[in-house]
Amino acid sequence: MPAKHAAGEPVLVRGDPDSLRMRAGTGHQQAVPRGTRALRACLRWTDVNLRHDLLFVIEDMIRTWAPDDFWEVAQPLIPVPARQPQGGGKRRADDRAVLAAVVYLVQGGCSWWKLPAQMFGLSRATAHRRFTEWTAAGLWERLHHAFLNQLGEAAAIAWSRAVVDAISVRAEKGAI
Repeated sequence: MPAKHAAGEPVLVRGDPDSLRMRAGTGHQQAVPRGTRALRACLRWTDVNLRHDLLFVIEDMIRTWAPDDFWEVAQPLIPVPARQPQGGGKRRADDRAVLAAVVYLVQGGCSWWKLPAQMFGLSRATAHRRFTEWTAAGLWERLHHAFLNQLGEAAAIAWSRAVVDAISVRAEKGAI
């Protein structure tokens, strides 16, 4: 604990580098509590650990909502982005993270505004933009067919019991 005047201001301790700091642009010394360097080092350590923990949480969320077996089927179907002729720009967000965010959104039934995008390491705008691109490219239909084919090969679907739902297939007027 640094020594204090009666008014509560820290006392300058000559020769103690932790108790003195130059006030910016004035050349005057200003009192700084002792142990500031240790505290700053501790905060840097905490910051590094928090980043590591956050990366772990992001990876965990991605692997939860886009597991390895799901990703193996989806990865070859995701359209390859066009190369930017001018180069540069920001690094492209991970496709698996975007897919996990979209699956989370669909399973949770929440709106784009409620998407906890930082938990997937990307922004809502990136997730929505990529969702729009993938929808236009027909990714969801191809992904659906790939999973149906995989289930059909494993004899996990009884095709004789298939039902057509009027919500997904429009009924023709007077088709009865």
